[in-house]
Amino acid sequence: GLPEVDNTRIGVLGSSRGAMAINWFAGQGKSTYQGLNFRAAVSLYPSNCEKVTVKPHMISTNIILGDMEKGVASCKRLSRGQRLVVNVLPGVYHGFDQPTATRKNNGKLREDISGNKLLYSKTATETAQSLVTKVLSVNLAVKTDGVAPAVASSTKLSKIGGRDPYQAVRRRDTDADGKVSRTEWEKSADLFE
Repeated sequence: GLPEVDNTRIGVLGSSRGAMAINWFAGQGKSTYQGLNFRAAVSLYPSNCEKVTVKPHMISTNIILGDMEKGVASCKRLSRGQRLVVNVLPGVYHGFDQPTATRKNNGKLREDISGNKLLYSKTATETAQSLVTKVLSVNLAVKTDGVAPAVASSTKLSKIGGRDPYQAVRRRDTDADGKVSRTEWEKSADLFE
């Protein structure tokens, strides 16, 4: 492992399809054969929660989504407890933290490839930032002498309300006739803050 990473205090966060992967992953357990110990999982606007299985050994998981999400009913049905929290934000759509998720010129909502209606919400983004900061602060903080850690109040989270630094960018090269000669996926340096 990396010397600067404490492998007993790792959290994971995913949004949209990544959130659905997080929902499944969280139920698999806290430890891996490599010795990593996951302590927190955050799932931002999953399309549904059908793959969530609440188990005693699951990672402490916080699901954050809007009530306008098409799969919100499956998330609301989950049994909640110490290991699972579901936060449903009123009047909020999929992709609420993406400033580019605006209405079309005709006033209709844009949709992603899966048919999720998209709409940015500054209020929902700020609420999610606060919830994620609290979840990660509480679950990943070092506890000393049995005293609960203080909750950070000003942590900047680049994924929520910003550009995703791990977003892939498709680049196409065309020949003189306009035919695609090569397509590749790469990380774009300008996406990093």
